[in-house]
Amino acid sequence: MFSLTKLAYNWCNWEERSAYDELETLEISVRPCCLLLILYLRAENADYNVSNDDQMFIAAHQSISEEAATSGHVRCLAFAEGRGFPWTRAICVLSAAHGQLDCLKYACDRGCPWDVEVCCKAAANGQLACLRYAHENGCPWDYTTCEAAAAGGHLDCLQYAHDNGCPWDYITCEVVAAGGHLDCLQYAHENGCLWAYTTCEAAAAGGHFDCLQYAHDNGCQWNFTTCEAAAAGGHLDCLQYAHDNGCPWDYRTCEVAAAGGHFDCLQYAHKNGCLWAYTTCEVAAAGGHLDCLQYAHDNGCLCEAAAAEGHFVCLEW
Repeated sequence: MFSLTKLAYNWCNWEERSAYDELETLEISVRPCCLLLILYLRAENADYNVSNDDQMFIAAHQSISEEAATSGHVRCLAFAEGRGFPWTRAICVLSAAHGQLDCLKYACDRGCPWDVEVCCKAAANGQLACLRYAHENGCPWDYTTCEAAAAGGHLDCLQYAHDNGCPWDYITCEVVAAGGHLDCLQYAHENGCLWAYTTCEAAAAGGHFDCLQYAHDNGCQWNFTTCEAAAAGGHLDCLQYAHDNGCPWDYRTCEVAAAGGHFDCLQYAHKNGCLWAYTTCEVAAAGGHLDCLQYAHDNGCLCEAAAAEGHFVCLEW
């Protein structure tokens, strides 16, 4: 199962391994599953006492099966199966998430249970080969598969899932916009995926101007939350675009701009007719944003409190 070199290295204690690692000689690469396997074999020897270092290592890692699935070591996975380690759903999930197709096949062929999380994790990490294998071998999927692919910007996984009947809904467009993945947003919209005002909101919140512009230009609705999200994130270009194109705003736009200390957004909103309330000064003071507090006060915004969060510079002012 192991070369004699690797077996000898693994059989050493932690101090001996450290001493070897400092030598200018052949590097021996081992994965946690290999070390766990050796510790397991050692523990079978009644004369062997598990050291504190060994116990800490075991406690800090998953089971041999799960570590093998993560690392892509089919031999370690087979050993664990042969020794009766439980086949948990995590084995297929970890194999898919890390693109370990051989381990995924091995586990599937031996009846390891799986569920929708396998496809979801494969899509989330752009592991198309694992996603395809899982689907073609009967692994279930649902909306979360498309959402995961979209959130990660993995267009190939999104296309495969949609082309093979995986459902999607407006959340797919929302998470795409949140991540700024314009190609995925275009694909989803052009292939009939629904969207809602949350698409524009998510794009604005992340400062993804191209996604915001695309969504609006193609008829996606927006409301007060778009300007609010842009201001909260300090994304002046998105705020300007939304306002210039008729997106509504209200006092909360100024409030969140002040809360985040985004002076340019606060100034722009006020100069362009956005309402504000005493909460603008309140949140500016609470956050210690003196420039926002001064600007709001100097331009007629009511001020009531400044020391709520201990920002005494604002209080002294």
